[in-house]
Amino acid sequence: MEQVIKLTGLISEVMPVQSGVSSRTGNSWKSQDYLFEFHEWSGARFANRIVCRVFGEDNINKFALKQGDSDVTLTLRLDANKSKDGRWFNEIRITDVVRPVAAEPQPTVKVEEPAAPAPEPQQQKADDLPF
Repeated sequence: MEQVIKLTGLISEVMPVQSGVSSRTGNSWKSQDYLFEFHEWSGARFANRIVCRVFGEDNINKFALKQGDSDVTLTLRLDANKSKDGRWFNEIRITDVVRPVAAEPQPTVKVEEPAAPAPEPQQQKADDLPF
C-alpha cells in the first residue's frame, strides 16, 4: 500500500519548468518545482517549507499551481533516489491538488414592490370631443 501525505498551505514560489530527454527511455519529460509553506504540525511558530515537484506536462497543466495559491491541499509522494555519483536525495512529488471550495453565493431574495394601481380610465367630457 502506497503511503501519501496531505498538507494544506500556500504556494509561495514557482520555479521555472525544467525539461529534458530520458537517457534510459529516450522520451522527453517536463517537471516544475514549487516552494510550499504550511503550518501543519502543532507548535510550529513559523511556517514549514518544502520544495515539491509536479512531474509531466499534463500534470503541470492540470494542477495549474500559481504563486500565491493559498489553502491548497497537496497530496505528496515521498521517495529517495540515488544520483549517478552515488549520493541519495529525496524527491517529493505532488500527485494531487485540491483547492478550497469557494463559498456558494447566497440566493438573492428579490423583494417585489406592490404593483402600482392601474390608472383610472379618464372620462371624456362632452366639450373634449374631437368632432
